[in-house]
Amino acid sequence: MRLSLTSFSLFLPFLCGAASLPAMHKEENVVVGKYIVEMHTSSGASTKRDGSVHKRLSNFLEERGVDHSLHKEYTSEVFTGASISVSSADNIKHLEGLEDVKAIHKVRRYARPLVTRGPSASGKSEGAFGSSVVHAMTGVDKLHEEGITGKGVTIAILDTGVDYSHPALGGGIGKGYKVVGGYDFVGDAYTGDGISNPVPDSDPIDQCSLSGHGTHVAGIIGADPKENPYNISGVAYDASILAYRVFGCDGGVEDDVLVEAMTRAYEDGADIINMSLGSGGGWSEAPTSVVAANIVAKGRIVAVAAGNEGDSDGTWYVDDPSTGTGAVSVASIQSAGYDLPHVSVVGAKYPSIPYFSWDTIPVKGTLDVYAVSIEPNGTTDACDPLPTDTPDLSNYIVILRAANCSFTTQLQNIQEFGAQYAFLGSGSAEPSIQSFKDYNGTYIRGDDAEFLVQEFAAGTDIKLALPGTVSGYKALDGGVVSSFSSVGPSYELAFKPVVAAPGGNILSTLPKGEYGILSGTSMATPYFAGSSALYLSKSGKDVKSVAKDIAFVFERTANPVEVTTGADGLVPTTVVAGAGLINVYNALYATTAISPSELLMNDTTHLKDKFTITITNNGAKDQTYKLSHTPAGTAHTVDSKFKQPLRAPLNHTTDYATVDFSTKSVKVAAGKSAKFTVTITPPEIDPVTLPVYSGFIEVTGEDNVTLHSTYMGLAASLYDDAMTLDMTDILVKADMLNYTLPTIINASSAPQLRMETYTFDVERDDYPSIEYRLAFGSPHVDIMLAGPDSNDKSVDVLGLLASWDYVNRNDGLTDGNNTMMADWMTPAYANGTTVVDGIYKVLLRVLKMNGDRTKDGDYDVWLSPTFGVQANSKSSKSTKAPSTFKWDWNWEGFF
Repeated sequence: MRLSLTSFSLFLPFLCGAASLPAMHKEENVVVGKYIVEMHTSSGASTKRDGSVHKRLSNFLEERGVDHSLHKEYTSEVFTGASISVSSADNIKHLEGLEDVKAIHKVRRYARPLVTRGPSASGKSEGAFGSSVVHAMTGVDKLHEEGITGKGVTIAILDTGVDYSHPALGGGIGKGYKVVGGYDFVGDAYTGDGISNPVPDSDPIDQCSLSGHGTHVAGIIGADPKENPYNISGVAYDASILAYRVFGCDGGVEDDVLVEAMTRAYEDGADIINMSLGSGGGWSEAPTSVVAANIVAKGRIVAVAAGNEGDSDGTWYVDDPSTGTGAVSVASIQSAGYDLPHVSVVGAKYPSIPYFSWDTIPVKGTLDVYAVSIEPNGTTDACDPLPTDTPDLSNYIVILRAANCSFTTQLQNIQEFGAQYAFLGSGSAEPSIQSFKDYNGTYIRGDDAEFLVQEFAAGTDIKLALPGTVSGYKALDGGVVSSFSSVGPSYELAFKPVVAAPGGNILSTLPKGEYGILSGTSMATPYFAGSSALYLSKSGKDVKSVAKDIAFVFERTANPVEVTTGADGLVPTTVVAGAGLINVYNALYATTAISPSELLMNDTTHLKDKFTITITNNGAKDQTYKLSHTPAGTAHTVDSKFKQPLRAPLNHTTDYATVDFSTKSVKVAAGKSAKFTVTITPPEIDPVTLPVYSGFIEVTGEDNVTLHSTYMGLAASLYDDAMTLDMTDILVKADMLNYTLPTIINASSAPQLRMETYTFDVERDDYPSIEYRLAFGSPHVDIMLAGPDSNDKSVDVLGLLASWDYVNRNDGLTDGNNTMMADWMTPAYANGTTVVDGIYKVLLRVLKMNGDRTKDGDYDVWLSPTFGVQANSKSSKSTKAPSTFKWDWNWEGFF
């Protein structure tokens, strides 16, 4: 059968079978032969009476002679189904005959959460640092002053477990403790590698993970300010915690474990579920995203990290399950600053000097300053052993400047003369924070160190008063979007991330009684979860009544943020921080509400430009509200030449949307509502960069409180302007080879440049691999075998080799070196039928965004050069795969 490139999908129902050996780049994140079978929820209810749905699945497969294993059973109202393994990928197709099957997902591995780690401390000395500066960013400090601390709310943490023995986390588990319960779904040895098996038990303690990630998350939510030396206050420190361990001591987790933990947290009655984890997907169809959406629909709050790939993987790359409908995808904001100890300068007029430690120096009184070198702007301080006439330094505070040697070397050399205390002038604009007790020294700013050295050189009798006073220090990058925070929107143009919370440089608890600084959206997410607990605790509202709207409450009261310090003055795009930095105080006490809080305009093909906004006056007085528009900078999300996604920070321009209001102001009586309409016109701008425009429709009452609805749209057509299959001239650079994509990679790991024949000898790597790049996500990808005479006008499609649904783009960017590799290791079609020896071509089809799977013109396509198959028989005649039903893999991206 010969088909043109514009009509061959008519043949798909005949061709498609289960993909057997996709072996994609990063396919190690897919567990071969293992699936999550999602059943219609209503069927789950009936099978609880008539035998489990899982028994029905097993019986169904057994009746058809399918060798399989049942791993997990899901019977929750938020997800019904099972996790199973089958001996052959082709066998999974039998489940299509079971009418209760809703969807089938390949089991994926989620990588362990990646965070930036700072120093740690045991907390045995008098502390500083604290949480007050961070909490002042969000209004949490005001609520704590009012005694609002999250009491009566339960938060589930799905993570590495929690070291509940930590004094700041209650010292135990069970009734009467902060951590009231939980479960370990995996055990210490589990790595999520598809080989190690979970060994669950009832104890979710975290004392073996290197990062202590779950314990840090728990401290952000619930650290008791009375039980730690660093003045850390958890956002909702009187909330109860349920700890669910889903990671072992090392490695990742398979998403069937996450589904089990999510449903358990729901069934155990958690009001809020915190998931500081994710996998770069960008689609709402991932099983964890589906479960998150179902939990929200049933009246619980789900907070999920947006991801930490902003400055590495760029735009259109939010993680799932934060892509779930209703799940709150949380971006990260850098901490505004810290409570740091400051020493006073005695003997010279100079401002107090902050030293960057969360431990205060254990001295009460003054210490003389001593400089080991007085050369201006010296770079060799204490790099070599000090002169023999150096005095006893035990009663001095030694000043060192950034040098050509390590801080450790400098300290060793001054300690030879009894030095116990040292300040090191940092070479960076803002020093990193250290624990003084680790080194008997810590950083100060470089300018401060130079001042002290020169005063010493001038003979000034200069001293420092210790331990100093603790006061706020404003970080240079304080309040801006963290560079690592993942950038949206989702491929479906959903508003992701939703809001932002403090996540950069957060001090919290670590296992075994320690404390440490971590940075990531993993830290911002529990901050939002704790803030939601404060909202529930104070409002007295049942979580079911607010779960679906909690994001909207925080969105309309959020504050827009900066992308970088000293930026171009433009309000940043909403794709980096959503509606802005949360303010829980405003969320609770605003007497006005507006809805909707999200105005999603879609792309130019599906443009929605008219919206009706409702103002509700919950106050005791009538108010007249002024209406205004604050545009955000338009973000150019892909490179204009190669159409590759761009890394954060993004280029902003003043190509704003324009807004027409139906009225300039609205008067609303106390206890009443009123409406107005807006028409938002997208900017006229070249669509080649996939520009995302956004901004805020603001409502300001007579009380000078401003709320906003956030709009977002794409000034381009996803179908017409988003390049899915990358066929540009970007070079892949491997060893000495430079080549473009797509291509066939031969047994020598080089592009096939002329006719080659493959024997499919796996030990010799003698099989063809199709290497390609996706510059944008695709709803569907096929790799098909075609006859040797196929060309760009007519393709003789023989059968399906592999297919995937909801595919994420490559996570590399314009360097071209990050690719997908489909290794065709077995000479067979996806349904198991042997491919006889002969001459063939491969057809790669990638469905465009918003494309119709039944229309061939909606695919980007590539036809390979000819190659030979010589593995199965002496025949050289190409044959078609036998008739089979259509089955598409649900391959959903990777972490």
